Amino acid sequence: MPETTTALPSLSSVAEKIFQEIQATNRVTDDQLASLDLLFGGHFDKATQIVDQGGVFAFIGRESQRKVYQVQGNKNKGNYTVFPRHYCSCHSFFFDVATKGEAVYCKHQLAVLLAESLGACRTSVVEDLTLADLLQG
Repeated sequence: MPETTTALPSLSSVAEKIFQEIQATNRVTDDQLASLDLLFGGHFDKATQIVDQGGVFAFIGRESQRKVYQVQGNKNKGNYTVFPRHYCSCHSFFFDVATKGEAVYCKHQLAVLLAESLGACRTSVVEDLTLADLLQG
């Protein structure tokens, strides 16, 4: 008889469910924090610090309604451009996520996901040309 296997949910889908639960209540429980910390370890701890310090910015194009996120970097490193589920301009994303596949998200992506779930992004509506300038760096 052929062996049957059940597909385990991916790390990102488990995290997504937790972020949806947080967004539904607009608060995060100790259990949710513990689960996310277990899933992402040190990256999540650093992400919570970024959110606590108000370091997540959402820029929304006035006409297009497109969103670009920027996350404040450490010290003099400036801001990183982030598309939370797909891209971050930091070195950790390039090496640990995109190249090596050792992480699902970098701390900046996690910070955006958490801030969005909690409604904690510092949001600005800008002209679409300004949004394009942000993308160019």
